Amino acid sequence: MTLAAASLAGLFVEAQVRLAAAQACAAGKYLSSAICTDCAAGKFSAAEGATVASTCENCLAGTYSAAGASVCTNCAAGKFFGSSGQTNDVCTSCVAGTYSAAGASVCTNCAAGKFFGSSGQTSDVCTSCVAGTYSGSPAQTSIVACTGCGAGKYSAAGASVCTDCVAGKYKTAAGVNTACDDCAADTYMASTGASACTNCPTGKYQNVVGQVNCKITPGNPACVRIQNNTVGWNEISGCNYGTYDSSQTVSVNGVTCAKTLWISDSSVQCKI
Repeated sequence: MTLAAASLAGLFVEAQVRLAAAQACAAGKYLSSAICTDCAAGKFSAAEGATVASTCENCLAGTYSAAGASVCTNCAAGKFFGSSGQTNDVCTSCVAGTYSAAGASVCTNCAAGKFFGSSGQTSDVCTSCVAGTYSGSPAQTSIVACTGCGAGKYSAAGASVCTDCVAGKYKTAAGVNTACDDCAADTYMASTGASACTNCPTGKYQNVVGQVNCKITPGNPACVRIQNNTVGWNEISGCNYGTYDSSQTVSVNGVTCAKTLWISDSSVQCKI
């Protein structure tokens, strides 16, 4: 055998050895100088029979690995790590007001309208602010962050903002407002977010609560409303609610209503 032939034979044998070794390298390893070598800590390789170190990839943020890993290990739920290529478990607990599932690179904030007071929380079990209060910022840690709604507003549980009372309703004071109140009869409110309702003007009335306007009083609108807490409409013979009768007269608080009168709740309407 010539020298050249011997050299070629040697290279062939070496190639076969390397190929056999490569086929034998398990996931998490690669062939180096005919030896299966571990991927470095902080890296992994799922491939079997790898022949180059570049097969080993960095573990993603939120995971880590020791040397020779075929997969990276997730940071536990309630923890996170923000960098890739991490070599061991130095994952950090999520702070109060946040949480995470396993393998997190960042923790998730409790939503606005919620809070949680302990660190290392593993899922969204953040506590809602109670109805009538709100919290406008995420990642809150205490119920102290939940603030009562202002006058003219209300909220359901877990609110990030309070909602305006609808037209026809009101809420007088700030506080734990879970609902708004109807405007009373003979009052109205056309706008939202009201802290009080407006009395119907002279010549108008409203016999239904929670209304956005008043009705025109039957008959001549040039009239005066006399408040009366003792005589109700049903006590005046022949006068039906919301109607008038020109033949009726009645004396109320020293004022005699003549020719035309009509009744609205406990008020008597008199023609001037």
